[in-house]
This record gives sequence, C-alpha cells and structure tokens, in this order.
Amino acid sequence: MQRYKCTDMFFDISPIHFMQLQKVINFPKSLNVELMVHPERSEEYSYLISDEYIKIISDVKKINYVNLH
Repeated sequence: MQRYKCTDMFFDISPIHFMQLQKVINFPKSLNVELMVHPERSEEYSYLISDEYIKIISDVKKINYVNLH
C-alpha cells in the first residue's frame, strides 16, 4: 500500500545547464520526474520564461500531484 504520492526522481534546476536539463527530459516516459525551481530567484525565473526552456519542455507531459501514480 502506498501512503504518500511522490515522484520517481527529483532534480533541482540550479545551476541551469542545458545539457543537464536535456538529460532529465530524456528519462523514460514511464517515470514521474519533478524539477524543483525557485521563481523568486531572478536567474531561474528568467530561464523559466525563456524561449529555450519553453521549447525544451514543450513535448514533455506535465501533471500535478493529484495525477501521480
């Protein structure tokens, strides 16, 4: 019996490295991966609204905790 819902893997977006993020995105689609971000940090916020980030995650399925398996 599962008592808590949690992701299969957890990563921090900082420091922001394109190749690191690309590796995270390329994990098997069967895994739920959480990417921790702090939008109050100006560098992270700028990256989150950048065209590069939006393009990288455009094909990634996004869910919330209610929909975790």
